[in-house]
Amino acid sequence: MDNKIKKISDVEFIIDLTVFGDSECPMKKSKCAFKDDICEYFCGVKFLDSVLCKYPNKNSNETTELIGGNIGMIPQKNKCPWNEADKTDDHICGLRDTSLCKYYCGIEEHDVLCSYPHTSLSVLKREEIDRDMVLECPE
Repeated sequence: MDNKIKKISDVEFIIDLTVFGDSECPMKKSKCAFKDDICEYFCGVKFLDSVLCKYPNKNSNETTELIGGNIGMIPQKNKCPWNEADKTDDHICGLRDTSLCKYYCGIEEHDVLCSYPHTSLSVLKREEIDRDMVLECPE
């Protein structure tokens, strides 16, 4: 992980696989995480929105990528560094069904990965991104 990426703890997040994804939860659950109720096999989210799952062995080093998690995140105790810099509470890590923060780099275990003040695409390596990104509008 790039040293420009910081972990933000105490983030309330909601992640489900029911809206955009073509993957199915092996446990047949609709939500990987809902506030404090986090699936025991959940181990993170790869940028952009692939849920990382350790089913059937939560102690394994192997993970399965479930494409298309629908993610919403709100920092709780540890303030967002962008909010701190702007002296506001307007910025959030992700808004379900809508957008992700330009500094959001994924989720590791229960911590959001944040690259503020560097945009996520400027610090992530290709293998840390779950799909090709289009950075320019097509003509």
